Amino acid sequence: YILGGEIKISLFKKLNFLMGRLSLIMNPCHGH
Repeated sequence: YILGGEIKISLFKKLNFLMGRLSLIMNPCHGH
């Protein structure tokens, strides 16, 4: 079990969340 893999997944989730927030900011009409 590699710790680096877990860190990479955590960073990917954070990046995905930030991209989602950014898309909501860029497209306010499409927000939930």
